[in-house]
Amino acid sequence: MSFWENIIIRRLKRYLPDWSDAESTRLFFLRIVPFLEDFAEGTATKLDDMAVDGLEAVLSDPARWAAIYALFGFEGTGAPLAADDPYVVAAADKTELSPTIIIAIISLAAQIFSFWRNR
Repeated sequence: MSFWENIIIRRLKRYLPDWSDAESTRLFFLRIVPFLEDFAEGTATKLDDMAVDGLEAVLSDPARWAAIYALFGFEGTGAPLAADDPYVVAAADKTELSPTIIIAIISLAAQIFSFWRNR
């Protein structure tokens, strides 16, 4: 990694949330939703658009976010989620989103989290 990349990464880490705090994490994701919307609109697939819309709906409602945050846990085993997983079904019921959207939201959040954690 170059000198400038290191400086940029260190400065960006200042803006990362305390992942163990649900509200801090929720507010962080709310701030990046506009970027995610722009990114999703630039792709041909509609699943990412639906995932971003679902993420925004979940983030806008603290009760919904609590269900997703509990499911994600930010300490996952790395095992892939399945639509019939009891935790996915429970989160889908609480958030009124389909299990597929729940899994897409979790996967998107996991990719973002993993990218920043590993920098």
